[in-house]
Amino acid sequence: MDDSGRRRQQWRNHPSSSLTGPTRSRSQKLSSNPAKTTHSSNFIPRSTTTTGTTPDNTKNPGYVPKWKSETNANKQQEVEKEAGDDVGSIVGTCLFMCPEPYHLSMSKRQMTRSIRQDLSMQNIVNDRAIHMYEKMVKFHVVSHHRLQNCGSSSMSSLQYLNMEQLTKTLASLYILYEANRSSNSIYENEAEFRSLYVLLHLDSKRQQTEESLSFWFCRVPPIVMKSKEMHFARQVLRFYRMGNYRSFLCTVSAEASYLQYCVIEPYVNEIRALAVSYINNCCYKFHPYPLEQLSKLLMMKESDAESFCHACSLETLTDDGGNKLLPTKQTTFSIPKGSFQSYSLLGLQQ
Repeated sequence: MDDSGRRRQQWRNHPSSSLTGPTRSRSQKLSSNPAKTTHSSNFIPRSTTTTGTTPDNTKNPGYVPKWKSETNANKQQEVEKEAGDDVGSIVGTCLFMCPEPYHLSMSKRQMTRSIRQDLSMQNIVNDRAIHMYEKMVKFHVVSHHRLQNCGSSSMSSLQYLNMEQLTKTLASLYILYEANRSSNSIYENEAEFRSLYVLLHLDSKRQQTEESLSFWFCRVPPIVMKSKEMHFARQVLRFYRMGNYRSFLCTVSAEASYLQYCVIEPYVNEIRALAVSYINNCCYKFHPYPLEQLSKLLMMKESDAESFCHACSLETLTDDGGNKLLPTKQTTFSIPKGSFQSYSLLGLQQ
């Protein structure tokens, strides 16, 4: 037997011995490198998904067939769903994390949003929640009034954010009123808080907004529509849209509540400016209008009436008798770019 025949016979009898030295295969080289060795195990972890099968999977104690794994997953989902249904609403246990709304600074008024979110997540829709929402509305209304009187351009972003939160809080409050309504009754403060929505839309001249306001009236309970607070709001809305400044000022001074006036005050000065415009354009040129009479018409002090005319770029004069007058037909009349300063409304109920 030649050398090649002897090697073939040796390989048949001892196959492992022929793989020593430089003739080893590439797979054998990889397995001999400790850094690249992949350790295998007969244990296959339980999983809901499978990436393949091997002939001896059924002998592995950790092996789960694909059909059985999917069945267990479906059962687990059903159990979790039933458990979620049994849990119900989230119940808060900490009573000291959120400060009272009136204790918040002007720059942190959106903490009220967090309070609303907590109430919603815990599904609190009882009378206590209504009371909390009413306090939040009061906070935003008073903030709206004070921000309007600041007269600073840096407050415009705060005014926008505050009005946004006021609108959302009112919408949530109205939903709570309806959810807790029993028979044909209303809550003690419901009519006043409903009227605030109307007063916030006094200057809405766009047709789309007017249609939404009309639709909103249709959804208000009849017992609320018949209340004195809603009657007042609708009267004020009508007088403002008609430009009836005399009836507007008299009605506001006689019937407005504090919260209602906080919303109305910017429109009071606008309607006063409209009255001054009428007098300046319609009165006879050679007969100046007495400021004493103008102050009564505008329902403000005479000194405030003079200041108001100056804010509208109108001049005033004093006659020989010391009476202050407003010369008419002046062409310099204009509305201030910013807001008017705060003027008192005579006769307003405190």
